[in-house]
Amino acid sequence: MRIIKLNFNSPLHVGEIGIGLEECSPIIHSDTIFNAIINAYALMHSEEQTDEFVEKFEAVKISSAFPRSDGDILFPKPRIKINTKIDISDYAKELKRTEYISKGYFEKIINNEEFSKEEIEELIKERELSKDYQIPKVYLDRETKESDFFFISLIKFKEDCGLWFSIECESGVYKDIVSCLRLLQDEGIGGKRTWGYGLFEFREDNIGLRLPNKPNLHLLLSLVYPNENENALFNGENASWDFVTRGGWRATGIRKPRIKMVKEGSVFDSMPIGKILKFDTLKFHHYGLAYTVPAAGGKGNG
Repeated sequence: MRIIKLNFNSPLHVGEIGIGLEECSPIIHSDTIFNAIINAYALMHSEEQTDEFVEKFEAVKISSAFPRSDGDILFPKPRIKINTKIDISDYAKELKRTEYISKGYFEKIINNEEFSKEEIEELIKERELSKDYQIPKVYLDRETKESDFFFISLIKFKEDCGLWFSIECESGVYKDIVSCLRLLQDEGIGGKRTWGYGLFEFREDNIGLRLPNKPNLHLLLSLVYPNENENALFNGENASWDFVTRGGWRATGIRKPRIKMVKEGSVFDSMPIGKILKFDTLKFHHYGLAYTVPAAGGKGNG
């Protein structure tokens, strides 16, 4: 698996609909990564060249960016029943709160391997890879000239911690994406970049992921917007999913349409494909293709 590791030089703000500026997400969703790459490409190329580049993304798979430390990378907790002989109900609340887990435990779950009591307790242990904090900002009304203040929440990663994501594409497109990431290092990613947030350095890496010999599920490492032929996705016996509403603002000041998407960690019996939504009147594309890994198990306490 080819991955990109991000080390942030400044605080990060990634907002989500419904939580406001006073809170932010601990991950960068796949659609935000796509938008950042396309915007960076547009700064270096003509509109026609950018349109051609966007078309190439029909064959590009991008995961969301998840937390990582220097020695481990985290994955979204799969919505798969954990294989264990202990009474899992004793840990129901803790498991529900746990969003991201280490690579080793992720591999155990997707391979349907048995967990001991000690491993369950280690699985739900909180990891402090970053610190959330709020800072006040002053807002001046353009019409009344009256001032008010609000709070914005930021994430500051600890030393040797950051985010990671994976890309699957052909080598020519990958070279263009890396060029965009080099520009984004100084442009920033996420929200409030004009305030100096979201600056980072990146490095490329490859990791191995231990996959099941006889998978029966497909697990999402990205958001996905199912295409018109995928209604049966949600009818699978072991399908388990959650939704998130995406939206926000474009750099031009135009509000993006609100789009309901399937979240990372969701699982399906058949492989989700997804689609890139095209809003021609807004000259806007929204990335909704699926990045999946095979998994084994069934729907349950995951």
